[in-house]
Amino acid sequence: MLVQAPGTVLRLLVTDLSGSPVGSVAPAALDPAALLAQYGITAVVLPHDGVFDARERRLGALGFVEAATFGPYSVLTAEHAK
Repeated sequence: MLVQAPGTVLRLLVTDLSGSPVGSVAPAALDPAALLAQYGITAVVLPHDGVFDARERRLGALGFVEAATFGPYSVLTAEHAK
């Protein structure tokens, strides 16, 4: 699910509409920096598609730089891992 807001305030109501008696997994906000640390991610392969620039900027803010390009893909590596 992608949620965006045109301004600085976001209000969201998420409802479990499944008929399951156990419900669904509790929603959580994911912190990209925490995920990188938790799983030890030091490289990312991105396709050159319509959202490449946005992904590259977000990963750049987390310390990733473009290390190589092959075909329609780029490899970004974490600067701290070098």
